Amino acid sequence: MAVYIVHHKDEAPSLLKYMFNIREPNKQIGLAWRTYDVQFRLRQEVSPAPWALINTDLWWRCSLSRDNVPSSSETVRGRTGNSYPCIDFNKGSCAWPVCRFAHVCSRCGAYHQPHHASAEIHWPHQEARPFFFPVQGTGLALTEGPVMANPVKQDPCNFDLSSIAPTPVNFTSLSRAFAAYENRVDADIILDGFANGFKLHYSGPRLPRDSDNLKSAEYLSVIVKQKNDKKKI
Repeated sequence: MAVYIVHHKDEAPSLLKYMFNIREPNKQIGLAWRTYDVQFRLRQEVSPAPWALINTDLWWRCSLSRDNVPSSSETVRGRTGNSYPCIDFNKGSCAWPVCRFAHVCSRCGAYHQPHHASAEIHWPHQEARPFFFPVQGTGLALTEGPVMANPVKQDPCNFDLSSIAPTPVNFTSLSRAFAAYENRVDADIILDGFANGFKLHYSGPRLPRDSDNLKSAEYLSVIVKQKNDKKKI
């Protein structure tokens, strides 16, 4: 952080807010903060964003990850103040009734032993890169998920998103989270969207639509022309 501030002095307040954003939720969502921290930093290299603002989409995905929710037995025997992984637990068994080390996988940080990691982690080198993968034929990285060498071609009118890549959203956890939500109309739209895909509810033709110029550009047309002429030089 000190090295970064030397070159970006104005970012100091934003970085302090980012530290608060990362440290405070650790009390509620466990190791999700670690996944969010790694992925947010990696995304900063691809598409810089304000440090002080939380990436709500990424935060939501990390919070719903099943690996961030310990079972009742793991809660009792889990962390009691130390976040380092328990060596004995990772070897196979921990004899301490109340262990002061975290009963988490030393490879991925999830609540299982290392020999389960390869079976549960489907995205190789997940922490070495963001969750982006390129959209076919565009050269852009807009969708989140693992890279598929040969994406399945389907009828766009009957498109199954799960055939392209598994969603990182845990639909069961999402349903429980919306169980007591007061606005049932919006809740049903969101749940149906994640289950069957979000629809635009428009079946008409695709028509071009040109927006009018801003009023300032109309009133100050001379200045606008001067700036456009400079760009052409």
